Amino acid sequence: GAPGKRLPVVCTWGGDCIQLAGSVQGSGMDEGSCIQQLKPYFACEDENASLMPQSDWLADLDGVNIGSTLSSGSDLSEAIGQYYQDISDEERARQFVLAQFGEADTGDREAFRQQVKDKFFGDSGVQLLLLSQKQMTLEEERNIVAVDSMDAPLNAVCSLTADTLADMLGGAKVTEAPAQTSESQAGQTESGAQPT
Repeated sequence: GAPGKRLPVVCTWGGDCIQLAGSVQGSGMDEGSCIQQLKPYFACEDENASLMPQSDWLADLDGVNIGSTLSSGSDLSEAIGQYYQDISDEERARQFVLAQFGEADTGDREAFRQQVKDKFFGDSGVQLLLLSQKQMTLEEERNIVAVDSMDAPLNAVCSLTADTLADMLGGAKVTEAPAQTSESQAGQTESGAQPT
């Protein structure tokens, strides 16, 4: 599809992440503590107990994925019907990672967390929303940075996004190759499992 079609980060997962981060704004916790604090609420199965229930999380993935398949003049209801026909959570995550972050090795947790943070903090929609909410600010060199009270919470929700996707994907490498090839690759990577 045309790259212009991609849904802005802020309309989907970014907005939910910002809302969740705001719940611990100014707590003085470091990123690790924020992750511990927010993890039970991130893509949480109890719909009522969470600022970001699992249904919202999956809807964010689906919105990005369906949006990335649309081209001008394509029929939305048809695209949605096709998408939901046989989508697995793993495939959801795979398509989302490709659409939002490009190729990634979700098995390398730190690198993948950084990839998500770079995309999130570099996104102009995210920056505008956070500036408007006074959760980001322009520093002296005119760089847009998170205010101190939001820095750790925002990094934490990016890490949780990365970790949740990595878990859905079982730490797989995500490449532009079609999903069908993943089975032949899986056979090779599990060399330890073969009888000697």
